[in-house]
Amino acid sequence: MRDRTRRHPLVSLALGAALLVFPPLLAETPVPSGRSMTDVLSALEAFALEARGAEGIPGMAYAVVKDDAVVFSKALGERKAGEAAPVTTSTLFEIGSTSKAFTAALLGMAVEEGLISWDTRVVDVLPRFRMHDPWVTREMRIADLVSQRSGMPPYSLDWMAFIGFGRDEIQQALVHVEPVSSFRNTFGYVNTLWLVAAEVLEKVTGQRWEDAVHLRVLGPLGMRETTVDPEVVGMAGDVASGHLRQADGGLRPIPPDWPFRGWIDTYGPAGSIRSTVLDMSRWARLHLARGTFEGEPHLAPGTVDLLHAPRTLAFARDGSSGSYAMGWISESRRAGRIVWHNGGTSGQHSIVALYPAANAALVVLTNSSDNQVPERMMSKLFDLLFTPPAPTLARRAQLLAEEEPLPSFRIAAAPKPALLAPLPSLPLARYVGVYENPAYGRFTVTEKGGGLVMTMGPWKIEGVLTHYSGNVWALSLPSYPEMAAGVTFAVPAGRPAERLVVDMCADAGGGIFGRVDR
Repeated sequence: MRDRTRRHPLVSLALGAALLVFPPLLAETPVPSGRSMTDVLSALEAFALEARGAEGIPGMAYAVVKDDAVVFSKALGERKAGEAAPVTTSTLFEIGSTSKAFTAALLGMAVEEGLISWDTRVVDVLPRFRMHDPWVTREMRIADLVSQRSGMPPYSLDWMAFIGFGRDEIQQALVHVEPVSSFRNTFGYVNTLWLVAAEVLEKVTGQRWEDAVHLRVLGPLGMRETTVDPEVVGMAGDVASGHLRQADGGLRPIPPDWPFRGWIDTYGPAGSIRSTVLDMSRWARLHLARGTFEGEPHLAPGTVDLLHAPRTLAFARDGSSGSYAMGWISESRRAGRIVWHNGGTSGQHSIVALYPAANAALVVLTNSSDNQVPERMMSKLFDLLFTPPAPTLARRAQLLAEEEPLPSFRIAAAPKPALLAPLPSLPLARYVGVYENPAYGRFTVTEKGGGLVMTMGPWKIEGVLTHYSGNVWALSLPSYPEMAAGVTFAVPAGRPAERLVVDMCADAGGGIFGRVDR
């Protein structure tokens, strides 16, 4: 299957300018707010231009679907900052966690075929599956895997993928993650359980997740420019480069030899799809049509309704609340409902939003990770579709309130250590050693260049330890400035350190690494 996938052409069309395609009479047909679609799209375009400039995004592409047609698409800026190659509507972007909806849809297909049910116990399909609590191990159902209610700390074990552990090793480490809330009680966003969901699919269908995505979704929907294969991406010409925020506030393109590049494919079922704004519009059309695409059924309407149905309360604020569904967020606002999911990778950020009452959808893809333009555009289009014009000061204040940042579902940067009173460190040799955690394996601390470095994981990622205070050190990664953590050594009097605690690994065994080279 992989060889056939590689031969899929990645057609690049130079469509930097806006593309409008109106079915008859659609341009002037009013939406629920009373505006015409012409006015809606014009206002959204102006907003997108201003928002991109304000947040300094190198490049982006977006499209609007209305009544089962792409009525507007536009590409802006550069694929890579400082280079002349423009973004087009055929530029490949990393869509991040919006990939989760594809995995959930594949589970829905397996349920429709009778291979599993949403209530099937995970351990009955995967006997080796283990959570920290034996009761949760026994009771975890297929629907629980994709409903973000496991009780684990948010983003549990994500760092394992960054330092080179594979899918099997990450799943085996679940048993070491102590819960922070009751099972099925509290929203807690994790990527790890989507790897379990993919293994369930492979077990019951006999297909790898990567092959199933291409055969069951991308091929049937004609999403020919979309791929989950990094080798296809490497051969494609029209590809957006991710950009990272630097310590000086500037954006830097991620280099081809970036040591963390492979994590996205490790977490494939949770976030590795690369797609274009026009291909993703096909995906949005399928969901607006409740499982039918261009006259052909792909999912039962009831399955789509279930995928979109609220299951776990994720956030609530004045005038709106959002619940995690299955690979989607179902958000209720005063004027209506949005079904959406955003996605962030190390350098790119996206959103897919459905407005069922208006039979409309929005796709926004950007090539920087630390912006809120996709979420702001989602809110802006919602207002244009559902809220009648009311240019009063009170209304403007309400709009500003609605534009507060929404949750961004991605790998989370670890916090920097808290400020402590400065204390001197011990001689460096007292900290040198090999330390082990049951999930994250062995970290090695060595002297280098008059300081300390820590080597982590199968990829031998090297971080710099900078003395902070006493036995507390700050861990930084020169090639990933956004990531930082505190490292605290336990050093007995007159002896070398016997253990250390790494903040970014606190989800497994409290982040404690015991010394193993005595």
